[in-house]
Amino acid sequence: ASKREIKKAYHAAAKRWHPDKNRAEGQEARLEKAERNFKLIARAYEVLSDPDTRAAYDRGENVDDPKWAQRQSAQQEAQRRGGNVRFNAGPQGQQQFQRKGGRGGGGQRRGPRTFHF
Repeated sequence: ASKREIKKAYHAAAKRWHPDKNRAEGQEARLEKAERNFKLIARAYEVLSDPDTRAAYDRGENVDDPKWAQRQSAQQEAQRRGGNVRFNAGPQGQQQFQRKGGRGGGGQRRGPRTFHF
């Protein structure tokens, strides 16, 4: 679907399920359903309107997983810096120096190398 079609569908669904339009005396269950649906609609629009998140969703990745969001932000930061080296504060204040990839030549190492200072 195009961006315009997504936006149009979002506006129609958001208008239908907006909690203010579904408030009525004695119908608390309807209001709860409207609030739940409105949040789901907003999240769907958020995912589909961002090209990177939409591509991940189309690949079958769980874009609502907090670890996925952390990986995405780390990858974007690495791309912004243009390098493959990360310097993070580790457990108990230790600093970890991590480098992606393995050694040249022989066998490949799995996972990042970690050095504690």
